[in-house]
Amino acid sequence: MVNKDDYIFNHRVGGWGGDDFGDSLWRGKPVTEVEVWYGRAWDADYTVLKGLNVHWGNEQSGLRGSAPPDALHTSYSFAPGERVHWMDLYGAPPDSGGRVDALRFEANNPFAAGGPGGRQTHENPGNHVFHGFVGKGHADIDSLGAVFHKEAGFRFPDAILLVFRRYGALQGVDDLNSGNLSVLG
Repeated sequence: MVNKDDYIFNHRVGGWGGDDFGDSLWRGKPVTEVEVWYGRAWDADYTVLKGLNVHWGNEQSGLRGSAPPDALHTSYSFAPGERVHWMDLYGAPPDSGGRVDALRFEANNPFAAGGPGGRQTHENPGNHVFHGFVGKGHADIDSLGAVFHKEAGFRFPDAILLVFRRYGALQGVDDLNSGNLSVLG
């Protein structure tokens, strides 16, 4: 069973509208492909994200949002073990009726989908292993936040600790393991 405490659920970018996607756009395994449709916003004259389909190997979310015939479609396929270096979402303020304008990230290659508008929000990539999204939408993607695995804290293995303590090679190792010391000098 997946422990949600092991993941970072970034704050949603975009407005308050749409139907909640629940857990349908993220899983406890890394994303292998993300498909994005983008085009003219419903009832507005700007470009927004229209639909998403997220893949985890042989499993996929199915289309969330919409994929109208006039929408542009793009996708990014992740190599095994590939990590996302950074991810930005662009969209309306959360207290508005606006939408998500664009998704941009860089893994082994850069990726961009959507329009030029919206307020830029940097997503917290945790340990850079991408697991999907949370959000809301209907005809457009109204809000979206990325889901990444949290960073695991560093801990010296017990055998190394024994050697360090035996020979006095490292002072403060207990502080390092407890998280109180981040740089050794």
